[in-house]
Amino acid sequence: MKRDLDKPIQESRDASMEVLRRVYKEMGLDLSLLNIPKDIKIKPPYHDGTAVGKEAIEASFMVFKESGLEMLLLQPDWLLCYKGSWYCIEIKNQTPQDGMFSIPKRQLLARVELEKSLNVRGVIMVLNRIDKMWYWQYISTLMADTAMVENKRYRTYLFPLSSFIPTYFLPG
Repeated sequence: MKRDLDKPIQESRDASMEVLRRVYKEMGLDLSLLNIPKDIKIKPPYHDGTAVGKEAIEASFMVFKESGLEMLLLQPDWLLCYKGSWYCIEIKNQTPQDGMFSIPKRQLLARVELEKSLNVRGVIMVLNRIDKMWYWQYISTLMADTAMVENKRYRTYLFPLSSFIPTYFLPG
């Protein structure tokens, strides 16, 4: 039996729009800003639940992007509550280039803002493909590191392996 995979995506988009309408109304914002075209292009349908979920996430991102609101969207890999404190974990799987790990600038800056606004501490965890070890560090510590190098071409920050703590365990 063939499923109509576009229908759940459209339903998800409609539900997202309804939430946005309520938020706009509660905040006293102009509802005309929500005139987003109904014909947002959706990629060809996938044939499994995980892919359909990914498609819905992409479609909902377009709703936020096209809303006209100035906002910062981030999609953390993990949110962890440990001993009453919250952590926003970003996971990377990399081979160090010239002894450096590369982290996208937008991801780091979004997590810095999250920490400032909500006191959710940002953590980068990197699985080193060479030695198969996990390395971690708090984003605030990395951003204060004088060894940090900005790669403007690729919009990333580069951090030396020595800036990270090798471990098999989560920070605590």
